[in-house]
Amino acid sequence: MGHERVGALPKTRPWVKVIKNIAAFDGSEALSRKIANQTLDNVRSKFESIQRDPNVRDAFKFLTELAVSGAKGNWTSLRLPENPTPFTVAKALDKAVSGQTGSSEYTAIAKAAATDAIGNWYAQNTAQTSLFGTAEENSQVWERRRNGRRLL
Repeated sequence: MGHERVGALPKTRPWVKVIKNIAAFDGSEALSRKIANQTLDNVRSKFESIQRDPNVRDAFKFLTELAVSGAKGNWTSLRLPENPTPFTVAKALDKAVSGQTGSSEYTAIAKAAATDAIGNWYAQNTAQTSLFGTAEENSQVWERRRNGRRLL
């Protein structure tokens, strides 16, 4: 979400202007609009540059190669074991997205997003059930035992 942040605030001139305007905020609608517009311009600029970052491209390339490898059942191109776990896939992602060039901020964002995608895909495509059952099952247990005599 927009409120979550990786690392420190950017120290570029455009962002420093936003911070100064926030610090000087007097509650006026005009300054509020100015801050909002500056923020939108800065974010728009970030989105334009993030797609050119080599780390973001490496993360996207890794995910597409993972999908192709999975469809073929051949994990050797990604140097993964025959039956990869989410942890081994995340480790391979970390190696594939080196972070030696480009923005360290974009590297962190790309790795986090790709790791989340791997985790979500794995959770949706495995038959592993929850240790604690579903919410409905849990509710039924408590509903049936509402008199307090026996919980199980």
